[in-house]
Amino acid sequence: LVERIVATDIAVRGKAPPADAGEFNELLGALSRLARKDQEVLLLVAWEGLTHEEAAQVLGCSRGAFTKRLAKARSRLEGLIG
Repeated sequence: LVERIVATDIAVRGKAPPADAGEFNELLGALSRLARKDQEVLLLVAWEGLTHEEAAQVLGCSRGAFTKRLAKARSRLEGLIG
């Protein structure tokens, strides 16, 4: 799961993956501290492999709304990682 989230983040933001297991654990810990709604949008893309369109359908919202929620969730996750 962590690897998928990192890969998704790398594809979107062009960042390097965590260098070691400690960084992976930090990411996983940060994910667990996020609000359920933030975890949900991240997991729909990273774990389930859904497109923004598919995830928006699952959540019953527009693609644009989903994309905005995902961006905010990624930002919150990044804030927890520091």
